[in-house]
Amino acid sequence: MPRQEPQDLLDDDGRRRLLPRCLADDALPTDVRAGGAITLLFGPSTERLCHLTPEHLKFGDKHAHLVLGHHPVLLLPRLAQLLRRLAEQPELRPQLSRVRPGLRWLFPGMVPGKPISTHGMTQKLHRTAFRFAPRATERWPPSLPISPARSSPT
Repeated sequence: MPRQEPQDLLDDDGRRRLLPRCLADDALPTDVRAGGAITLLFGPSTERLCHLTPEHLKFGDKHAHLVLGHHPVLLLPRLAQLLRRLAEQPELRPQLSRVRPGLRWLFPGMVPGKPISTHGMTQKLHRTAFRFAPRATERWPPSLPISPARSSPT
């Protein structure tokens, strides 16, 4: 059976056009801006994006990092602000069951205590004119004007 590839891949020009919008367009919801920017810069799968928690964020005096896997990546200041806002927002839906107390999501779903579904996140991004899928062959887009630096928190 042939492998199905995404039909609408975003080219580098589209990525360069969308990144500033993610970082600066206050008309877009914060979660869409942050999710879009993370995807454009670092290319995680939508499932991995949806399962990010505030514990994946490391804020220092000068820099902020997002821990993806075992490696912290340096965040652009505007993206760090968006993620801090998501991390500090109050829970909109109290958990009915405290099976895993204290677990919070940067991108909470409709079910209390669960993250947004991958389908739900994809739909949110598509509804706001983000039509992209991470490229299987690239971790970071090669020609973005801003190249994220890999470093450890200090």
